[in-house]
Amino acid sequence: MTATMTKTSIQNRIRITGTGKLIRRKMGLGHNRSKRNSRQAHRKSKSLQINAVDVKMFKKYI
Repeated sequence: MTATMTKTSIQNRIRITGTGKLIRRKMGLGHNRSKRNSRQAHRKSKSLQINAVDVKMFKKYI
């Protein structure tokens, strides 16, 4: 059986905290920031914890 490869795309988008939680950025701020008002930009600038359902799958690829 071959070893599982790390997915570099997932590795770049997700980070693991010291306590083991998976953190990702919210979508929608890659470009076209001028279209969004300041409230939207502020709300999307914060990090978000990944759901417990998906943690097992993401940890497999990191």
